Amino acid sequence: DNSLTKTISSKSGGETQTPFYIAILASLLNLYDSGRDSLRLVIFDEAFDKMDSERIEKSVMLLKESGFQTIIATPTDKIPYIAPLANDTYVATTEIINGFKSSSLNRWKKEMEFGE
Repeated sequence: DNSLTKTISSKSGGETQTPFYIAILASLLNLYDSGRDSLRLVIFDEAFDKMDSERIEKSVMLLKESGFQTIIATPTDKIPYIAPLANDTYVATTEIINGFKSSSLNRWKKEMEFGE
């Protein structure tokens, strides 16, 4: 085994995700700051799913301070940590009603917090 594999296997999910997001952000900054006009839009799917609230907050603040417009799709249990830092937060839900799939998109409210 190489040392990177040993290091990653000995760390928590959040500890291994944090460097990934920093590397992605550094790469995007390099691309977008190369003198070209650009939208500076970043989309993350299943974002921050293994990170604790402190790491999530620092990551989102870094995105904001870097001037990125960001769309974050995340597990519902992470919404309460991200929503206070976001301009807008929406919750997409899907349920089966009378045998038909029904999907909805609603603006997140603190009362919607999951797991309480």
